[in-house]
Amino acid sequence: MRTALAVVALSAIAASGFAAPDEVSCNTPVVGRITGIAIGSVSTQSAGEEQIKIIRRQMSTRVRKGMPLCAGDRIQVLGASVLVMSLGASEADITVHGVTSFELANSKSIFLLVGKLFATLRGFFEARTQTVTLAAKGTEFQVEVTEAGTEILQLEGELEVMPVAPPEARLGRRLTPLRRLTIPSGGASPEVSPAGEESVRKAVDANANVILSMRPARPSVQLIPNFDSDKERAAAYREARFRTIWSPEDKGQFEILGNVYVDWAEPAKAIAAYVKSGEPSAGDERHVAVYNHNLATAYRLVGDFTKAGERLARAIKINPSAFVSNNDAGDFYLDEAGTAYRRGDADGARKLLERAESAYDKVLEPALQGRAEPNHAKPAYHRGEVALLRANANLEEARRYFNLALKFEPESLFARVGLARVAEAANDVERATAQYQDVLRRDPSFAPAHLYMGYLHARRGNWEEALASFLRATQSDPDFAAPFHAADVALTKLGRSELAQSYSEAYAQLASPLVPSPPHPPPPPSSSSSAPTPTPTPVPPPPPVIVPELRGETWMQASDDLPWLGLTLRAESVDSRAARGLIVRQDPPPGTLVKRGSVITVYVSTGRNLSDEVVVPYILKMSADQARAEVEKYGLRFLSQYSGKPSHSAYVRHQEPKAGTRVPRGTVVVGYIE
Repeated sequence: MRTALAVVALSAIAASGFAAPDEVSCNTPVVGRITGIAIGSVSTQSAGEEQIKIIRRQMSTRVRKGMPLCAGDRIQVLGASVLVMSLGASEADITVHGVTSFELANSKSIFLLVGKLFATLRGFFEARTQTVTLAAKGTEFQVEVTEAGTEILQLEGELEVMPVAPPEARLGRRLTPLRRLTIPSGGASPEVSPAGEESVRKAVDANANVILSMRPARPSVQLIPNFDSDKERAAAYREARFRTIWSPEDKGQFEILGNVYVDWAEPAKAIAAYVKSGEPSAGDERHVAVYNHNLATAYRLVGDFTKAGERLARAIKINPSAFVSNNDAGDFYLDEAGTAYRRGDADGARKLLERAESAYDKVLEPALQGRAEPNHAKPAYHRGEVALLRANANLEEARRYFNLALKFEPESLFARVGLARVAEAANDVERATAQYQDVLRRDPSFAPAHLYMGYLHARRGNWEEALASFLRATQSDPDFAAPFHAADVALTKLGRSELAQSYSEAYAQLASPLVPSPPHPPPPPSSSSSAPTPTPTPVPPPPPVIVPELRGETWMQASDDLPWLGLTLRAESVDSRAARGLIVRQDPPPGTLVKRGSVITVYVSTGRNLSDEVVVPYILKMSADQARAEVEKYGLRFLSQYSGKPSHSAYVRHQEPKAGTRVPRGTVVVGYIE
């Protein structure tokens, strides 16, 4: 996604240490990211293990808004906590309420052991429990697993329900919208009933309120809003969310939902909603123009300039002199100019910037004649960006337009960030730092300010501070792509390649084809053009290094130590009585002489005491009572699943886990009885 704030290049920063985030890196694909955390009814940026717990690579990892999620993550949401995730480039948005335990199989599959989740999907997704598999595409549903059984509330689209049973007994059921399916424990027959308006409203409103509570205070891009206030937008969102489910024939509600998503800079969701709404009636020209403007903005934000241009042309044809028409045209040309710079087409970029400048000047003309309104702050800000993006940045012109934006909208944080960028471009680091800090005092969660503060630290070679700022940006707005790319670069500079890969994959899921790289090459260092070219001097190979003692340290301590020696760390988990997270063995051993760049493998204790594990007993051909008694002797729990009506003559035909499997005490053993 291109934002006007993502065109500064990290790759143009001179390379040269905030310590690595307290996260265990993925050794499996990244499947999504955490987009919201709430404790009780209060939205928060992070959670302790007593609230939300993630086990990754057999180690507990920090839980933080914006952090990437990995295939195989086992997650527990405890107490009154709530976790919101976006999986697979936001194709699935999942809200999980405590008390819930689940595992992420991949970006399209989740295994729910117990608890409640609410899923909003645009692509294919599978939710599995111990008793049923739910296969869905482009739907919304809620599923809750308790000791009493499984309850599924199907809200939109169709859901394929496949009970889990021995292979010869598998049956499928298609659940249509606004139906409730109850599957009791103990083998009683499933029941399907209509979902009443009150229960649907309750489920949808609960999820909508969670989403609203976790929204960033403001989006990380400058857009002219569709709604006059946050309160109006929130009310429209709640009602449209319910109406698109309860009465989907009302296509106008999908358009309202699309308008909300455009304001939130969530273009993929906006496009999906507009597709469902369809084109408005041709007789209402103003409505048609607004619809095409919004759709053009959504396509532009996902990087599809062809479709964005087509939609913008339709809107401008209806009303070529409108404020929004010229502003959107300016945004379109500004975005394309950034793309041209990134592919090395400086001349094309210059021409596009001229067209952007002309469009913004038309918008600003009434304001400069005394007929200003707050929305004029947006084109004024972008006009300042045009000045910054020129091959020879016109800093005075940029400063003038950023100040003009502040005149129109005194609380504009974007304009204040723009002034800090001007100071930075003028090498006034002290002023730039003070201005970024001023923005963050006004709004500590403003992601663009954290991002640009990170760029400033990086240019000075302070990669630890840069990483801290980039991570705060991902935390403040998990849908803002640029900070994930920046965190990837910073982690790579700090030698933490495994964790860098996690952020690289998260960025790839979020970003459009527009990679935030330099709008134009940085100026070369000043030197005399007549200086002779020095003769290259052969560089001797670096001397070997001595492998340090790492046993007894934590993985995080080792990951701090080794990069400075030019060594790469690889960690594996092992069962050990040592405290969890401590290194119990290393290869090569301490004192070994190795080349720089060598890989040092450390074996990290899971803290798992093998005496806490038991072997699953054999319970085939036992009755339910006999199987329960046998299983409980080993400290395990028993769950019976009947293929028909319960009967005293029935016996266990199949069990999961299989006999002989080593599992932790307390594991549920399922016996399939017929």
